[in-house]
Amino acid sequence: MNEHSAAPTEADPSTNASTNAGREQTFETIEAQLEAITEKLEEPTVPLEERLRLHARAVRLHATLEGKLDAAEKAIQAAEKAAVPAEPDGEPYEAVRDRLAEIVNALENEELPLDRVVALHLQAGQLAARCETILKTARTQLDAVAEPPSDGSEEPDPAPVPRADPGSAEEWDDPPPF
Repeated sequence: MNEHSAAPTEADPSTNASTNAGREQTFETIEAQLEAITEKLEEPTVPLEERLRLHARAVRLHATLEGKLDAAEKAIQAAEKAAVPAEPDGEPYEAVRDRLAEIVNALENEELPLDRVVALHLQAGQLAARCETILKTARTQLDAVAEPPSDGSEEPDPAPVPRADPGSAEEWDDPPPF
């Protein structure tokens, strides 16, 4: 009997689904199963029947991964639509910005499970909205200070600065040393 035609074992990547059937598999575990199947399919000694079975399993796993990615994208889109920028609660802009930077660094530099990536992305969206709200509030306050009065009258020019008497120290290019 050929070693590849023997009954599937626990190490066989095509049987991992039956061992995990009772619980929800993560994106990462499914991805690892798919990689194991790919490695097995690259072996030249695998018989055709097993190749077909492995290929069918890989197609199902790939469809599951696509479904998980679609669900994650929909969750992100729904959260972004539902996210209402929070009013500044007294937390300084710099603190919110720093927390946002920490999340961005984690997303860029760490290998995280898909569910953690989604959660961090949602949190980053909320922090970015808070930063934008704080900045808009500050911009509005600055604009209010910089705008002329709204009653149509203009503020008078400041009083002219009187010129110094001829011969006084204010008229000299260099002030006196005392």
